[in-house]
Amino acid sequence: MKIIMYVVGILVILLGIYQIHSSIKYLSNLKTNGGKDTSPFILYAIYSSFLIGGFMMFFGFGTMFFFNW
Repeated sequence: MKIIMYVVGILVILLGIYQIHSSIKYLSNLKTNGGKDTSPFILYAIYSSFLIGGFMMFFGFGTMFFFNW
């Protein structure tokens, strides 16, 4: 059971890293290609994406180290 929790934790951490990486790439794309037609609410979406990635990494570490019974 411990091995499964480690694998699940690593997968969730990798998904969180991918989420943050995608957010950074989209933010840089928005800085270069954004214009007047860009929605003003897109920054809230990018911020939420960063938060979701951070929570995923946090829960991944929690799964690996705190839920190993």
